[in-house]
Amino acid sequence: MSEWDSKHAEFRCLDEHERYRSTVFSVHTGRYVSPAGAVFERDILHHPGAVGVVPLLRLENRKLGVVLLRQYRPATGTWVLEIPAGLRDVSGEDPARTAARELEEETGYRAGALEQLFCAYVSPGISDEEVIVYMATGLERASALPQGPEEAYARSCVLALDEAIKSALSNEVVDLKTIAGLFAAREAVNEREGLEL
Repeated sequence: MSEWDSKHAEFRCLDEHERYRSTVFSVHTGRYVSPAGAVFERDILHHPGAVGVVPLLRLENRKLGVVLLRQYRPATGTWVLEIPAGLRDVSGEDPARTAARELEEETGYRAGALEQLFCAYVSPGISDEEVIVYMATGLERASALPQGPEEAYARSCVLALDEAIKSALSNEVVDLKTIAGLFAAREAVNEREGLEL
């Protein structure tokens, strides 16, 4: 263990108590001890985690395309352009299975293959929510099964991948998992010549 790691490994959680529980997440206040022995409190949002999927297909002009959703998000009060995604709220379900299910429910596409691109904390300063983002290829048409009012009114669209990345750079795409997923998918595709879609 490096000197930096050993200094920072000395943070300890003394205890936590629950302040609020919803059907999805809970908020706890935890007491911690710093390496210098100072006791401090932090509010933590515990979350079951989520998955996201970057669905890729070949467009008629042979360019690489990505399927995105425009969906109303009550937390922001806006319509957000994003990759299909969902909560890991089915106990014991493999995250890749969750990703495949969410892709089909939200877009009406079934993945021939799923590859994990990355796993990341969404907002580690306040939450333990972890999102696992996959790349889906070999898409086949299936039936969409929207869950809830937001998904019922969501609309999918297909953009060229380079166009979607430009939209992220111009703040038209503002969802962080989507931005990271688009760049990670482009990098993964660039590493493989002749990727079959």
